Amino acid sequence: MKAGQAKQIAKDYARNDASAVKEVNELLASRGVTLDNLLVDGLIARNQEYLTVVERIDRLITTAESRRYDSLHEIDGHRRTLGKAVRRTIENIEESEFPVIEEVPARRKAVR
Repeated sequence: MKAGQAKQIAKDYARNDASAVKEVNELLASRGVTLDNLLVDGLIARNQEYLTVVERIDRLITTAESRRYDSLHEIDGHRRTLGKAVRRTIENIEESEFPVIEEVPARRKAVR
């Protein structure tokens, strides 16, 4: 088959011309290939680059989630430590004895 013939058959096939569809299917069958095989091969070749990008994005998301989790874990640890320190300080204040300060009346100045 010449290049010119192949182009014409491809154009006719694209227009869903019955004779072109039949001829393409016969050519594929003679080679032991189906249109589905060709479509899958094309999708695999094209999608490899997309899969690489998706995998890269997935790794970035996983890394970001891990960093977020680690940050939240650190914040919780600081909260616990601060909470313990505040409770300990309050307990110390409550348990402490403070001297009672008596109220002393203020001296009045003489008015002239």
